[in-house]
Amino acid sequence: MLAENTQLRLITKRLYKTLCSLKSNNSDKVKGRWESDLGSTIDPEVWNALCGQRSGPLASYSAWERQFKSVHRLYITPEVRHKFNPDLTEHCTKCQSAVGTFFHCLWSCPHVQQCWFIIIQQLNIIFKRSLYIGAGTCLLGLNNEQPAGFKKRDLLHILLHCARKCFLVMWITDKAPTIHCIQ
Repeated sequence: MLAENTQLRLITKRLYKTLCSLKSNNSDKVKGRWESDLGSTIDPEVWNALCGQRSGPLASYSAWERQFKSVHRLYITPEVRHKFNPDLTEHCTKCQSAVGTFFHCLWSCPHVQQCWFIIIQQLNIIFKRSLYIGAGTCLLGLNNEQPAGFKKRDLLHILLHCARKCFLVMWITDKAPTIHCIQ
């Protein structure tokens, strides 16, 4: 009986270590893709916080789940759908010209960029200051693009989360998001 319990604990321990190593390897791979798309490095502590438990202004489970799926790129893009079914196009459903990668569909598509531009203009009006808000802030909620002393970060992240939610609702449709879907 004691031998069986010891063997079971050893198996459990090995399985746990294996699963933990898979998680960190996958997280590092996803972090690398984000860094490549953003053109800058993400601090490991910031990345761990993004991948960690829900906290801050987005404390609801559904908001955290949406953020988790975005950070880990778990939404199925046209590029991925094409791999599942070659009869489906790999191009972006909105612009029809570029490969529909995760970053393209949420940020760099010209149709999506128009909406982000309007959102950022509106945020500058709301906060009564010129903020440089790029993909890192809009898509991941990073704080490194905001000026020192900016005291309304929580509100900014809540508003950007609402915008991301609207983009994700229109994720795979051929309609470009508009500012009206966010209001």
